Amino acid sequence: EDRRRYADGALKALLAHAAPAVRARAALAVGRLQDSTAVPDLLPLLGDANPAVRREAVFALGQTGHRSARGPIELKLKDSDAETVELAIEALGKLGEKSSGASVASFLKTGTPGQRSEAAVALWRLADSTALPALLAAHADPDPEVRWRVLYALEKIVVPQRVVLVVALHLNDAEWTTRACAARTIGRQKSTRGSAYLMGALRDAET
Repeated sequence: EDRRRYADGALKALLAHAAPAVRARAALAVGRLQDSTAVPDLLPLLGDANPAVRREAVFALGQTGHRSARGPIELKLKDSDAETVELAIEALGKLGEKSSGASVASFLKTGTPGQRSEAAVALWRLADSTALPALLAAHADPDPEVRWRVLYALEKIVVPQRVVLVVALHLNDAEWTTRACAARTIGRQKSTRGSAYLMGALRDAET
């Protein structure tokens, strides 16, 4: 019923409403439908003067899962609104195009804490092995919310000779979430050295 409602033009008309708040809510609603046919109608909202509208348009395009949205979303990585950039990073991860990996990985070094966190999660989704150097360089991020997400992303890249030793440094991290992600990632590497580190971590009741 919701998809038919969009096809019938009810939501489509609201995307062009004069009020920014209505445009934003309409974009959010379209995103929840996850309907790829909405992509052409959402793209103009990426240039909306109101940042709230741009945010919801980026979110909605990521929800469609349609690869045609990748290029326009990548342009939003340079948006003046930091939250729009975060959502663009998240959306690129959801679209799953590995060609976005380099653009996303660059935020591990230059982004705000929120952008760095989203970049790590997006790289987990992309499972792009070319992002390994950027992830390893970010393993000791000062923000614990970023740190555990970086370790989480590393579980998808199985290169034990490069990953295990670096990740093992976090088995004694002050944050239990970071320790838990470190243990999980080491386990996914399936190496003898990693197993030895994990045996030591068994004494930690929180991991």
